[in-house]
Amino acid sequence: MALLAGVALHYYVGVYGLWQWIILAFIVAFFGTIGDLIQSKIKRQAAVKDSGSIMPGHGGIFDRMDSIIFAAPFAYLFFTILNYVS
Repeated sequence: MALLAGVALHYYVGVYGLWQWIILAFIVAFFGTIGDLIQSKIKRQAAVKDSGSIMPGHGGIFDRMDSIIFAAPFAYLFFTILNYVS
């Protein structure tokens, strides 16, 4: 789905080339998954089911945002490198 979203963003936004959007989609999907696994490991070590009480049954806000928190710096780094090289 991330690759399809990258292709769709290429045609909708049109700022970067198709390959740049595909690479960004891969980066976000890969590091988002890693972020989710790291957050799950932290919760497992702490023996906690929910990381907050604001959203009961959903794992808390941290559980909803774990992928974006981990993937966003890598996406920013990709855009920074892309704009520096171009």
